[in-house]
Formats: sequence, structure tokens, C-alpha cells
Amino acid sequence: MRRLATLAAAGSLLAACAGPSGLDLRAVTDGIAPPPDAVLADADWPDTAAWIVDEVDRSGRPVIVKFFAAWCLPCREEAPVLLDAMAAHPEVAVLGVDHEDTRGAAEDWIVEYGFDAFPTVFDVEGQAARALGARGMPAVAFVDRTGRLVGSHTGPIDPALLEEWIDHLAHDGPRPSDRASGP
Repeated sequence: MRRLATLAAAGSLLAACAGPSGLDLRAVTDGIAPPPDAVLADADWPDTAAWIVDEVDRSGRPVIVKFFAAWCLPCREEAPVLLDAMAAHPEVAVLGVDHEDTRGAAEDWIVEYGFDAFPTVFDVEGQAARALGARGMPAVAFVDRTGRLVGSHTGPIDPALLEEWIDHLAHDGPRPSDRASGP
């Protein structure tokens, strides 16, 4: 009986780690959305969800949610990939979510790596990353024009895969194939 309970718990954990693709963010927007141009606004998960839904409703654009942290070395290497894609694709909104960091380190990081070019929120407890399927850092989540999570990727994302996701989100291109995504 104990073994069966352990196996059931492990199965639940694996299902949770698979990511909540299909999650309708409108169902969790009981928070207060930070301003559209927020710079490290304090935000828990409902506040972050409210920001994403407000952006989708206001602009009609899908949203790329980029999770980062000053302590994350791969986040530094990956930053230019996101900034280049963002510059090339204004048809997609970007929200940066600083994950489980200190405010001072986060403030320095966003300036040094150019993440002050788009709105960011400060999620000290990591609620948004867990809710959107991130299983480590760096991570990115993809939300369509209806406010529904359509995918997430954990680990550094290469430019080609990011372009595939942008094509899927903004131009109704094919959904990128599920690839191994980090640890």
C-alpha cells in the first residue's frame, strides 16, 4: 500500500513538472496588474497573470514571459537572444519576471543586460515561474492572444526555437515540436 501511494505521488509530481500548457490566465487574474511599463514592480502570481491578460486585451499581442535572475549565469548568455528577437518582432509583447532574487541585484542586472527595454516584475517567491511551467532558470513561457499558456521552455533557448515560437504565437505558424527543455 505504501509503495502504491509513493508511485501515485511520483506520478502526480511528474504530471506537474510537465507544465500547465493550456492554462487560461484569465482564470487566475484576481491580482492587481502592475502598470504596462513596470520596472521591477512587486508582483505575485495573480498580479503577473493580470499584467499578461491586460497586455493581451490592450494590445492584442501574444506575450513572451522571460524568467531571469542575477544569480543565473546562463541567463546572461541568453539575454541577447531575447533582445534581438524582441527588436525584430514588435508584434509580440515581452514581460520579464525576475525570479527569486534580491532587489538590488535585480536592478543592476536589468540595466546591465538591457532588460530595462521592456516591462519587468519582481517575483521574490517564484510563484509565476512555477505557475507557468518553468522548472529552473533560465526559462520562458509563451502566452497566446487569448491569454492561454501554450508552452514553456526551461534552459537556454536558442534563437531558432525562439523564432519558431514567435511564428506560432504571432503568425499562426506551426507549434514548435516539443524538445527536451533543460534539466
